[in-house]
Amino acid sequence: MIEHVAAVISDPEDAWLLPAPWYNGFAPDLNATSQVRIASVAIPSGKNGTLGEVEAMEAEMQRRKREGGKQKVTAVLVTSPHNPLGFCYPREVLVEYARFAQKWDLWLVMDEVYANSAYDGKPDGRPFISILSIDVLREADCDPSRILLLYGMSKDFGANGFRGGALVCQHNEQFMAALASTAMPMRMGSPTDILWSALLESPELPDYLAKNRQVLSSAYQYVTAWLEAHDLPYTPANAGHFVLVDFRAHVKQVRLDDEWEGAIDGASSGVKEADSSAERRNEEEEAGQFKQEIAFLNKLVDAGVYLGPGFSYACPEPGLFRLTFSIRRMELEVALGRIERVCGLPGKAVELSKEYPQ
Repeated sequence: MIEHVAAVISDPEDAWLLPAPWYNGFAPDLNATSQVRIASVAIPSGKNGTLGEVEAMEAEMQRRKREGGKQKVTAVLVTSPHNPLGFCYPREVLVEYARFAQKWDLWLVMDEVYANSAYDGKPDGRPFISILSIDVLREADCDPSRILLLYGMSKDFGANGFRGGALVCQHNEQFMAALASTAMPMRMGSPTDILWSALLESPELPDYLAKNRQVLSSAYQYVTAWLEAHDLPYTPANAGHFVLVDFRAHVKQVRLDDEWEGAIDGASSGVKEADSSAERRNEEEEAGQFKQEIAFLNKLVDAGVYLGPGFSYACPEPGLFRLTFSIRRMELEVALGRIERVCGLPGKAVELSKEYPQ
């Protein structure tokens, strides 16, 4: 759905503004066929999900205006609940984003694919608020025709393979007509349509969603207890299926021999060729900056466990990894045990699992 939205509202080489870090799947979603680029904006530490985030986005647009770049920014993409940081945007920040979109004549694309996966997490965890619950015209003087909401069955319903996505656009018939013209190659299959419709209409749906939140909360409590037992810093979360963990102390201990250097060269070669030698140098420098993170990731993979590396989520510095905890407890215990062995940590995964039952 993101791919087709991008094709309708943007031309090739236009850009969408994204606050970093951001979900690594957005790059192929936007680039592969629609050829829309990501304008990644580094958010100051501690400012993600606050008004300071929107201020950073404003500063980036002001910079682009001053420098007179040729690339056109057509949309701002906001993910709430956030991936990979696992928080829900507060109402005042969503209102400010609507105001920001109106000021710069941008589409505000809201990805709410984890909308029903908010749980009891961090003490100050905010509830999920949909952009559709806000009267953006009254509260932000924003034309509601520029608001696009994306949702899907993959996350809240654990059904990635069904490829069921949805878009809500309540005030723009012209956009919907343009999107409908490309609908033929992206239609959901009838089995997916029937199964998802039956689930959404089921009287058991509220019970399912409540159970989902309860199990996510239990898994989060277990994983964060494990992280705290090993003095591994993390970003507190209360939504989604993951937590961002700071492994920098362990990443720095990785020795870079010829084997790791070869792996890094392979990772660098996969980066899309830049349009200029200066951009190529930047990409090479970035790959070098994250070489120990890549080497640490290779050690994890060799041990039979995978964590999402921070460089793939546009994290500003190396050593951060996304740990997904929404798997069966038995498998989660095994995975955490393997991380313990790679990092030389005492084995606490099984013991803590008994203290924090699922």
